[in-house]
Amino acid sequence: MSGTPTAQAPTILVIDDDAGIASAIKQVLALSGIKCLLGTSCRDAVEIIEDAEFLSLSIHGILADVRMPDGLGYKVIDVFRKRNPGVPAAVMTAYADDDLCNWLQKRRVPLLQKPFPVKQLQEWLQTAKTYAEYCPSNTASEDESWRSKPSRTGGLVG
Repeated sequence: MSGTPTAQAPTILVIDDDAGIASAIKQVLALSGIKCLLGTSCRDAVEIIEDAEFLSLSIHGILADVRMPDGLGYKVIDVFRKRNPGVPAAVMTAYADDDLCNWLQKRRVPLLQKPFPVKQLQEWLQTAKTYAEYCPSNTASEDESWRSKPSRTGGLVG
């Protein structure tokens, strides 16, 4: 890895079973120049991760809802980060409990409390864009030098 920025469009895996919320997030991503992969269940999201790995496609961020039909969406972040540490992640929910708050704090993952403003999502997306510039492939994600790069919008980094 050269450590120089690339022009690669970031790809975000969105994990949410609510079609309305998923559609709105997908529109924000598209307007931000970001590709969206959508998992509508935990199992679906894990299959997307496995397919991306098999096809050598990079995922530059994960945005996961908590309550999914087949489990806790944020647990998929742990699955992905075992192979790709350092990938930016955020959790969105209207229902934050102590277990979730402990999980978020331990992993330094931000919470987007539903309903969250688009600006808050865009600030987090800047983290994924910065990550994509400095760590374009998942195999390079162990180098977390992107975390020290300042955000152009002053949003969340790391």
